Amino acid sequence: MIPFFTKAQEPRMRYRANKAVFLEVGGSGGITANFDYLTMETGNIKTSVRLGAGAYPYKINGVGKIMPVVPFELLGFIGEKAGNLELGVGYTHRFTNEPTQPDYHLTGRFGFRYQRPRGGLLFRLGYIPLLYKDPESVRRSYVLSPAFALSLGASF
Repeated sequence: MIPFFTKAQEPRMRYRANKAVFLEVGGSGGITANFDYLTMETGNIKTSVRLGAGAYPYKINGVGKIMPVVPFELLGFIGEKAGNLELGVGYTHRFTNEPTQPDYHLTGRFGFRYQRPRGGLLFRLGYIPLLYKDPESVRRSYVLSPAFALSLGASF
């Protein structure tokens, strides 16, 4: 009877560190501080939600400016140990009044995620394709632009 009760007390998810905080450089947000929450784990497939806030540096007529950004992503990662293939889709809102800058980016993510199941170091490296409307185009056509991102933080 005792082994039955002790087994029943184990958490359903192998990933006990289901929260993470990290800084990301690159991608659609420039420099962002982020919170990630692991929402589901089934076998070697896990899903999470990311929300961040940051600053995107850019230049207009040679003058440096900073644009506030808010990235949101739905992520899935596949792997049995700490190293995982990470895939995702997202939306980054850009707070700008500049007519030459897009208001948002739709994003994808293809990358590598290192996160230990019990917590600790979080490292991510990703290729992020950006889709946005070109504000300078007469027809408001969409542009697909490549970007890369590097993230470093901790899971707990």
